[in-house]
Amino acid sequence: MPVGAIKDDHGFFDIGGHSLVLAVLANRFSKEFGFPVPLAPLAGNPTLQGHMEAIRDARDGHTASVQADLPAVLRTDIVLDEDIKSNGTAMRQLSEAKTVLLTGATGYLGAFLLKSLFENTSATIVCLVRFTDPVSNFLCQVWACPDQ
Repeated sequence: MPVGAIKDDHGFFDIGGHSLVLAVLANRFSKEFGFPVPLAPLAGNPTLQGHMEAIRDARDGHTASVQADLPAVLRTDIVLDEDIKSNGTAMRQLSEAKTVLLTGATGYLGAFLLKSLFENTSATIVCLVRFTDPVSNFLCQVWACPDQ
């Protein structure tokens, strides 16, 4: 994608970025600007404007408290909201699953997980992906369901 085609509101992940590229980008920002730019704010608002805000916040020390207390922040992130409840279905082995939901299939690790699922299960694999236009969405549906 030509640099001039990228606008302030384009999403990093929507134009082909993934988590490993974002980690490289955070590292490059940190080296370029001379202060640590944390990954989480870049992922949380993945537009050009959001990345500029994340860099400014890091520069001004707004992310220092979160970084200092990162274990506590991560502990709170692993707890589901009270309104998210199981429907009572017991956990089962992958070999027994009829359907598998895979998020992040378009990312670096997700592609390997998807390949492994194809090779190791006969379950229906549902991939949650983001697209910015209906044509891409249609192509994904065709690719994901070649028998239909």
